[in-house]
Parts: sequence; C-alpha cells; structure tokens
Amino acid sequence: MISRMSRQDIHEKAKQLVVDPRKVVSQEMRTVVVSRNPYSRLFSAFVDKMFLPLFWERFAEVEGAKILPNFYINTTKDFLKTSKGEVLGNSRLLKYKDKLRQHGLLITKNVTIKITPVCANDVTFEQFLKFVINQTKFKLPLEPHWAPISHLCRPCRINTFKVVKQESFAADVEHTLNAVGMNMSQYDWLKRSLSEDRVETSVPGIVAVVARRLAMKQLNLCISHTEVIQRLWKAFQIQGFINNKALLPEVFKKRNFRFDKREVTRVILEAVKENPLSSIESSKQRQAYLHQAYSDVSPYILEQIKDVYQLDFTLFDYSELPPV
Repeated sequence: MISRMSRQDIHEKAKQLVVDPRKVVSQEMRTVVVSRNPYSRLFSAFVDKMFLPLFWERFAEVEGAKILPNFYINTTKDFLKTSKGEVLGNSRLLKYKDKLRQHGLLITKNVTIKITPVCANDVTFEQFLKFVINQTKFKLPLEPHWAPISHLCRPCRINTFKVVKQESFAADVEHTLNAVGMNMSQYDWLKRSLSEDRVETSVPGIVAVVARRLAMKQLNLCISHTEVIQRLWKAFQIQGFINNKALLPEVFKKRNFRFDKREVTRVILEAVKENPLSSIESSKQRQAYLHQAYSDVSPYILEQIKDVYQLDFTLFDYSELPPV
C-alpha cells in the first residue's frame, strides 16, 4: 500500500509514470493540476530543503553557504553494456532498469566520485529567496520543488480537467476522484491519510529521509546529529505537527546524540499524542510561522518574488499580498 511506502520508493515509482508532455498536449489528455500559494510553497521549500539539510549540495551559489574542500569516494554504478552513460543519469531508462538487468544489459562498474560539501547551516529565508530570483534572472532551470506551477505544468496548453489546491487538498482530491467515477468510500485509508492520519503517515517518511542524508559523510562535515534533530523538531512545529507548547525532549539535547530513525519517530509521535493540535490549531500555528518568515524579508525582495510567480497568482487565484 502506498501509505506504507518510503518517500524514496514513492519518488522512484513516480518516475516510472512520467508521460512525455508532447504526448499530453497532442492527445489532449485530461490532466489534474495541483497548485499552492507561491508564498507558502516557497517557505515550505526552504524549511524542507534548506533549514533541514536535504538539498544542500544544490545550494553552492546561495549567499551564506560555505564550500568545504573536495574529497573522493569509491562506489558502484549501473551502466548500459552498449553505452558509457550511467542509467541513473537517464530518467527515461530508469523505468526499464529492472528489465534491463533481467536481460543482462546492465553492468556494474566501480567508479570514483568527487564530492564537494556545501554547508548551508546559516542561510536565511531571504537569502534563499534571492537565490530563486537570481536563478530566474539568469534563466537557469528552477528546481521543481519551487518552480512556478505555471512553468512546470503549462496549464494553458494542456487539457486541464481539474485544479487541486493544496489549501483544500483533501476535499479537492475527493471531488476529483468522484468526478472520474471512483467511489471514495472504498479508499478509507486515503481519506485518513489526507486528514486525521496526516501526521502519522508523514512523520516516519520525513524522519527516514533525514536519517538517510545523515549517512552521507559530506553532511556530517557540516552539521552535528544534535543540531539536525533540533532542526527537525522545529520543522515539525512549523508544519503544524508538533505543538509549540511541547518542549524539546532532553534526549535530543545531548551532545553525543546519534540519529536513529526508529527512536526519533517514536519520540516525536509520542510528543504529538501528548500535546495534540486540532486542525484549526495546526493551521494557525503554520500561519504564524509563515507570517513571521515573510515579515523578516525586505519589500524589495518581496516585489521580485511577486514578479517571478505572477502567472501562478493570476491563474490559480491567489492574493499577491505577502503574508506579513
């Protein structure tokens, strides 16, 4: 069941479902576009990818990031027998990787990889926004996690059947599935995942991703396990999972703390149960953090962000007024 799959597995499976955009347009396939307010989407991306050290290697050009000396690691990678190209570097081949292996068309090679550690410990939200703005100015490809939805999906060119908004996600998903004849009463697990079980289904996956990143040498050169768990705790408060009234457990404050995903998940879920938040309280807590984040951003940067996401504001009917 998908609710029990890790985030990494879900991402890998999703790659196998990718359809050529040209085919979507030429055959006028009915599509569902998922949108989110650009302001909350950007802050969420900052928390998930920058505040939590999940994408630091992609932020070498961010103001405030520190670059450490290179080092090298030995590993193995899969290559096609008839090509020098790495399979994992070709998204079109990923979906056929298992079949290629079954037919003996893949070979495994030992390779040496150069690693350049990027430490973004002290990068602020405003510096992250500047990075996004500069990428746009220089016409560099934006990361899908924060690129404008109008740029990723081209909703004016495709046959947009429904628009699902993140702000009303559960209701919009149910409406969309009903519209295609799917009886949601048969998918109680999905309804629970979208509403009351959201914390229980989200926390383990996020913890597992952080644990996987901490297994990488370059990250340990930048940040301690203690700082990571404290950032994770704060991130869950920002996301409205952990009540602001819940104090950081003493076990997470120890200098010699080592990140164990099972123990971390257990402690965090216990904290959630001991200090539960209603959906309204969770929303208010998230909004408070969002407002605080944007109140520290200069008006000049906010105007430029508004320009970058102008089409999203217009197409999906979001207010251009920043949440300050």
